Amino acid sequence: MRLFTAFRPYRVAAIAVFSLFGFSSSALAGNDYRGALPVWEIGAGIGALSFPHYPGADQSQTLVLPFPLIVYRGDTLRADRGGLKGILYDGGNTVVDISIRGSLPVDSSDNRARAGMADLDPTLEIGPQISWTLFKGERNQLRFRMPFHTVISVAIGIAHEGNVFNPNLRWDHQLNSNFGFTTRASLRFGDGKWHDYFYSVSAADALSNRPQYDAPGGYSGSSLSVSGTYKTGDWRLGMALGLEWLNGAAFEDSPLVKQDSAWFVGLALSKTLFKSKRTTRTRVESDRR
Repeated sequence: MRLFTAFRPYRVAAIAVFSLFGFSSSALAGNDYRGALPVWEIGAGIGALSFPHYPGADQSQTLVLPFPLIVYRGDTLRADRGGLKGILYDGGNTVVDISIRGSLPVDSSDNRARAGMADLDPTLEIGPQISWTLFKGERNQLRFRMPFHTVISVAIGIAHEGNVFNPNLRWDHQLNSNFGFTTRASLRFGDGKWHDYFYSVSAADALSNRPQYDAPGGYSGSSLSVSGTYKTGDWRLGMALGLEWLNGAAFEDSPLVKQDSAWFVGLALSKTLFKSKRTTRTRVESDRR
């Protein structure tokens, strides 16, 4: 098991970004789905993640790391487990926002398929997202979302790495005041530049068992995930389990694709340390309705 302290400085920073905008905030989900909630909450937690080095890799990594717990329920700016979002339009059942997501880096020296190739730097996905509420009840909500993101890699410098489109269907269900869960089914599409970043092999990197390859754009795979949060007082326990498939992906023939499916799992424990006295009925995405 690799601890976060073993990473180079910029990788630690990348994990911090991922923690804020990705999995770690899964422990943020509020469970008061009827009353007012604090405008902001700040706390801390610790989480564990196990996931492939990259989609299609036959090696995985497990990380244990602390993270900041941040929730902000503003009218135009919101933060929760889904990331940081600027609300452009909120028409109730239709919402348009600008969202940010993060991903972790990969050290190619740790991956057999990428040995000798350049490392994969941490990335940020930034762009608009349109969300439609298809059904909304007291304890259930079904939404269809269409995010269009541009991808930049972040290391010593910043570089544009392509564009992605990730339509997904999300069902939120609140069992009771303490426990709720989310099921999400997603498709993913990327342009040739984005697929190049992960799956192309240049002539300089080609080997007898790793031929030169130019990844085309198109379908990138699908995933199904389930996450849940149990809350008692200011403590939250978050859990996530997912499976992704690359069958039929545009880059499926890349020598860097070693398997067509992979599991990812996460666990996080967090506690709210401070919260605003001012309350709001505005909900962030992870709040149960």
